[in-house]
Amino acid sequence: MIECWIMPQRKDWLDKLNPRDAISHQTLQFQGRVQDIPVYLVPIALPCYRLANGRTRAVQAEYRIQHSLAKDFFDDPDSTAALSAQDELLSRMVDDKGLMDVLRTNQQTEALVLDNRGYVVNGNRRLCAMRTLLAVDAIYYEHFQNVRVVILPACTEEQIRELEAQLQIKPDTKAEYTWIDLALMQRQLRNDHKSDLQLAKLYDISKAAVQESIDMLSLAEDYLISRGHQEEYSRISSSNKYAFRQLLSGRKAINSESEKSAFTQFVYLLIDDPEGDRLYKSIPRLASKLRDVITQLKAEITLPSSEPQVDKLFGEDNDDFSRDCAHAVELLDDTSRHDDVREIVKNEIERIDRLAQEDKGTRFCLKNVLDAHTSLEAALVSLDEHSKTEGLLDQLDTIESLVAQLRQTVNELH
Repeated sequence: MIECWIMPQRKDWLDKLNPRDAISHQTLQFQGRVQDIPVYLVPIALPCYRLANGRTRAVQAEYRIQHSLAKDFFDDPDSTAALSAQDELLSRMVDDKGLMDVLRTNQQTEALVLDNRGYVVNGNRRLCAMRTLLAVDAIYYEHFQNVRVVILPACTEEQIRELEAQLQIKPDTKAEYTWIDLALMQRQLRNDHKSDLQLAKLYDISKAAVQESIDMLSLAEDYLISRGHQEEYSRISSSNKYAFRQLLSGRKAINSESEKSAFTQFVYLLIDDPEGDRLYKSIPRLASKLRDVITQLKAEITLPSSEPQVDKLFGEDNDDFSRDCAHAVELLDDTSRHDDVREIVKNEIERIDRLAQEDKGTRFCLKNVLDAHTSLEAALVSLDEHSKTEGLLDQLDTIESLVAQLRQTVNELH
């Protein structure tokens, strides 16, 4: 069990700090202005893990699911049980980008950032690593008995989230956030009434990238729920990012809700059983050839035909293809059919790819002739008294000879 001071003890210590005790200063952009904040040495037991830390939001959700804990398990910032679980989660992250190796051979150089109640806004993993090393060998690592911290002035939770984004999201030597972690943080800030334009500025990305990030998260969460793995983000956090991006892109190109839903469910089947980068290449083709896939599915499997269910799910999509898409989605309510449908989808995409390659081969000659025609037209248009013509007639003679050979070969073949 970690040793961590309780709130009154932390507050009492922090309130007694005197600016004259500062060992240095650290510059932070905070609360809309640049501030030089004193750096102090404090006992390592004083800083308290911040349970609202963005980096651990996804793994916390999964931890709750795995241990059958209440949804508000991590809500009490001073819960002994929650802080112990947080220490366990952080201990799994301390080797990211060689953090433990660095601290084994070096003293702390970057101060932890605490709010005025002692919660760690930035540096939770480093704090966990230093506590771990101190527990292993209190003599060798005695320099971690006291740690460098900066104490933020009184602030709101929203201002802390903004600072967290500034300190931890921008590229540096810190371990990267997963795309799920980033999206969760962005959505939280949006829920705190930050506009997408404000988020884009905060994260130094485009407004479209913010929207894409949060929309991808919604699709990922829907996928997990559909598979009975709600909030088990580790199943997707380290992979499948591009699959969900392609899924989002494909959905935007589809107008009918029933077609969009069928496309989504087919992609979920592919994500269930990915085949490396073939997965990402398959999704755009599935979007453009959805009608072919549905036709093949109907040829091999009898689809449900519950008209009331179609209207309930998809409203006014009343054409035959939209109804077929709705029935395909209804079919996939039966999980025992997933493997069969996935096989049909994969095989149809592969068949479409083969046909495309064959067509490309048969049209190769014509395409090159058309390209040559376009190039010759461009050459003619650009020819004037200033053009260099040395060797041009020789090239035209060669072209005429090739055209004659090509014409002769075509006549012989036909």
